[in-house]
Amino acid sequence: MIFNKNKKIVISAAYGMGNIGDEAICSTLVNDIFYINNKVKITILAKDKNIFLQSHPDFVDDKRIKVQQSFFLQSFLKEPKKLFNTFLSLLYIVNCDIFIWGGGGVIRDKVYWLKFYICPLFFAQFIGKKIFIASIGVNEIYNDEVKKIVRKIKKASFFSVRDKKSKNNLLNILKNQKIAVVRDPVFHFKDYYNEEESIHKNEIFVIGLNLAFIENSDLYKEIKSNEFAVSLSKILNAVYSKRKYEILYLPTDRDKDSILFEKVKKNLNSNIVIKSVESKNPSEYLDRLRTVNLLVSSRMHSFIMGSNIDYLPIISFVYDEKINVLRNELLGNKDNWFSVNNILHNKEDIENKIINCIDFPRNNLLGFNKFYDDSRTIITELSRYIKK
Repeated sequence: MIFNKNKKIVISAAYGMGNIGDEAICSTLVNDIFYINNKVKITILAKDKNIFLQSHPDFVDDKRIKVQQSFFLQSFLKEPKKLFNTFLSLLYIVNCDIFIWGGGGVIRDKVYWLKFYICPLFFAQFIGKKIFIASIGVNEIYNDEVKKIVRKIKKASFFSVRDKKSKNNLLNILKNQKIAVVRDPVFHFKDYYNEEESIHKNEIFVIGLNLAFIENSDLYKEIKSNEFAVSLSKILNAVYSKRKYEILYLPTDRDKDSILFEKVKKNLNSNIVIKSVESKNPSEYLDRLRTVNLLVSSRMHSFIMGSNIDYLPIISFVYDEKINVLRNELLGNKDNWFSVNNILHNKEDIENKIINCIDFPRNNLLGFNKFYDDSRTIITELSRYIKK
């Protein structure tokens, strides 16, 4: 199917929720679409329109882009405005030529989570729209009700997931579905925002720190954040006693990430300079990453964003299954990835690794080049539907 220049696209996923990683996915998808055909009209369904537009200031005056607040599965019977906005969301789907679902980890083993995000997809499917599923993450599914919902995804024109494990998880439920692996779009975010080629040179070494809240994570439901915070603080203090550095706090979801960061901060050496500058949108986050010499990160999209910066060494804390999957599929350096148990019980190993990154940064590059190339195949696939 080849689009004429004024055709309409609707994009729906976890947008408008204040998560820099999800918004970076959206930015990259939109720019990929306009790279192929800059005349199409795009409507983005967002949970909170104001939060979404704060994350995408470049969308505000772009007449090709419409942001529609959506309230699927939320109580709106007593709130006419919510009911009206949901009706408008459905109307945009009715009038679109292609519906894009994703990316991000929209299929998890949580019934309410999936129902919330899948409603627009099912409506598009019900009325016979062309459906493009873009690089989604799929956790292992054990809940029978979740499996039942997933089996109803039947009519996608193109179905892609972000890693091989997601594909296998999905094929356990959708036996005969043709599924492609297309890496997360954020691996080529720099194609549209990379104004500088390499990291900033600082007078004193700067460690960028990003921490997700680990309690009740996929891999470590039994570990408490207090234990983790104390252990990590001891590691950072030990490094500081040998190599002086500053910390730049780099959350991708400030409200959630700050919970653990404040616990770590409380136990850090008072001589360590700690700076925190909020990034309101993905391009600002990329700019912040350019000012650090090492990124220590646990959120997946934080270090994927970091992979867009040339010569930036990255240490990742594996607290979640999706990060473990990414580590296992990485072709390059795997020595910079540490489990939560490593942080609790092998503090010296991580201390030595951080020092090694300070002394020999070029030896500690993760080598995401293949993921960059793979992520760009989404442009080829989209071109089949939206080229001029």
